This record gives sequence, C-alpha cells and structure tokens, in this order.
Amino acid sequence: MVIDEAYVLNDDLYGKQVLDTIVEKVQGTPYDDIAVLLLGYEDKMTDMLNKQNPGLKRRFPLDFAFRFEDFTDDQLRKVFDKECRNKG
Repeated sequence: MVIDEAYVLNDDLYGKQVLDTIVEKVQGTPYDDIAVLLLGYEDKMTDMLNKQNPGLKRRFPLDFAFRFEDFTDDQLRKVFDKECRNKG
C-alpha cells in the first residue's frame, strides 16, 4: 500500500483512525506479508511520526527512511534537454 502525502493523516480524527489501523495491521504477524509506504515531505512526516500513535514511529523509524534529494538545476536541464530530443 502506498500513501502519498501521508502527513495529512495527522490532521483529524479520521486520519488518526487510519494510522491506528495501519499500526495494527503491520504488527509483524508471521507469514503475513504487507508493505506500506508512507510518502511525504520530510519535515511534515517527522512531525506526524512524533505526534501520532507511538507504534507508528516504531514501525516506520526515520533511520530507515528513503530520502530522495531534489534535482539540481543542472540535472533538471539535462532531463529537459533529453525529453526535448526524444520528442523531436
């Protein structure tokens, strides 16, 4: 399951219920394979993990988070140039 902008679940009771359910479902039951990806801006995700169900932070430790750096201007220029060449 992929939840983009997961930090919005930090805003209301419904979001809290969703996060509590996720924590319950990823308890680590043997032979129960589940993958959950929580995506969002690092500062907002950190805030959510610190404020919500304590089990959430244990199951999604920030030390194991994948962080994707923004493209540099030069990298974006190369992508743009390549796309322009491909489109003709």
